[in-house]
Amino acid sequence: METQPRTPTDETDVIILGGGPAGAAASLALAKHGRSVLLLEKSQFPRYHVGESMVPYLTRLLGNLGLREQVEELGFVPKHGVEVFDEEGTLRRAPFEMLAPGQTPLAYQLDRERFDALVLDRAEPLLSELAAAHAQVMNGDPEWFSSGATTDARSFNLYGSIPATCYGPEAQNIHGIDESVSLDSTLRVAQVLALFVTRWCGVEKTQ
Repeated sequence: METQPRTPTDETDVIILGGGPAGAAASLALAKHGRSVLLLEKSQFPRYHVGESMVPYLTRLLGNLGLREQVEELGFVPKHGVEVFDEEGTLRRAPFEMLAPGQTPLAYQLDRERFDALVLDRAEPLLSELAAAHAQVMNGDPEWFSSGATTDARSFNLYGSIPATCYGPEAQNIHGIDESVSLDSTLRVAQVLALFVTRWCGVEKTQ
C-alpha cells in the first residue's frame, strides 16, 4: 500500500518504525485503546516476503485485532498441528487439539506478501483513527468487510496515493430494490465522522 506520509505532530502519542506484522499489529492495538499512532515504513506494500507458519496463540491475537475473519476470507491454508523430526530422525506429531484449555487449536500457513499488506492496511492512520472514533461513539469496534463495489476507494489507494475507505450507516438491499437506511444509525455515523474530522484535521477556536 502506498500512501502519503504524515508529518509527526505534538499530538502523536506513539511513533512506530517498521510496518511489518509486529509494527502494524502494535499500531492497531494502540489505536484500539485511543492512542494516536504514526507508523513509518520505507518499503512499498505489498512486498515479497518468505513464510509464514503461524503458531496457535497468534490466532487469538488476530481475533483481538479484528483480523481473523479477513485472514479466513483470503483463503490461507488452515493448520491443525505440526510434524517435526527429532534428533534421531523419528517423526513426531503434535496436534493443536492437545493445547492447554483456552488456546485456539488452529493456525494458518500465511502468504506474507498478502498478510503483511492486510495488517498494514488496517493500521493505516486514517483507518485506525476512524475506528477509534467509531468505538468511542458506538461503544464497540466497527465491522470490517471487503467489497468489490468500492471502485473509487480502490482507485484512490492504488493509483492516487490517497488512503481511502467506505464508511456509513446500517442499510439494507444496498443499490437494490427497496433500499433502506437506518435513520438512527445515520445520526450516530454523523457523530463518528464529526469526531474523526476533528481529530484528523484539527480544530481552531474562532473569535
